[in-house]
Amino acid sequence: MKLISLKDRFLLISLFLQIPTAIIIWYLQFRNQYLTKQQEASILDYKEVFLKTLESELRKKQICTKLKDVNVRIFLPYKFFKTKKAIEKVFFRGRPVFKKELKIKNVRGLFTLKMPPNLSFIVEPKDKAQGLVGMCYDTKHMVFDEQLSKSSIDYKLDEYQSTRTNELEFCLCFPLLDQHSNVIGVVGFDSINRIKVGDTKGKEIWGDLVNNFCYILPEKFPFIFN
Repeated sequence: MKLISLKDRFLLISLFLQIPTAIIIWYLQFRNQYLTKQQEASILDYKEVFLKTLESELRKKQICTKLKDVNVRIFLPYKFFKTKKAIEKVFFRGRPVFKKELKIKNVRGLFTLKMPPNLSFIVEPKDKAQGLVGMCYDTKHMVFDEQLSKSSIDYKLDEYQSTRTNELEFCLCFPLLDQHSNVIGVVGFDSINRIKVGDTKGKEIWGDLVNNFCYILPEKFPFIFN
C-alpha cells in the first residue's frame, strides 16, 4: 500500500478546512441578503401605509391627489459638519461662517426614482442655502413647492443640481430636530407628478402626518441614520 506523502496530507487537510469555511461564508452572505431584503420590504411597507393614510385623509377634505409615485429622501450632515459647527461656536459665537451641506442618502424601499449618491445642498450660511432642503434647514419648518417647473423662486441650484432634479414637479421637505431644536437632518418627499397640498386644512394634514412619519422613522429604522 502506497503511503501518502506529508505534502499530500497537508493538501488534503487544507481542502477539508476550506469546505466548512466556504459553507460559513456562503451562509453569512445568504443571511445578509435575506435580512437586507426584509429591511427593504419593511421600509417600503411603512412608506406605503403612510402614503395611503395621507391620501385618505386628504380625500376626506375633498383634496384629491394621487401619491403613488412619491419618493422619500433622507438628507444628512456632510463633510465635517459637526466639526465646523463646533469651531463656529467657540471662535465665532455660533455665527455660521463655513459652508455646510446636507447630502442625500438613498434608502431602498423609500424611492422609485433614484438620485445620485453625491447629491448635496448647502444649508449654511443662510445667503448661500440651496433648494427646499436649505430653506427647510433655515426655517425649521415644513416647506414645499407644488409646481417646480413653473416656480419663480430662485433656489440657487448649480448646474449639476438642476440637471439631477429637473424632472421633479413636486417637492416637500420636513426638518428632523434634536432635543435642543437643532436641525440634524431633512426628510424630503418628491415626485415627477404634480401633487396638490391644498389649502390651510390640507397643509395641516400634511404637516401632522409627515411629522409622525419623520419622527417614527429613526425609531423604527435607526440604521438609516447611522
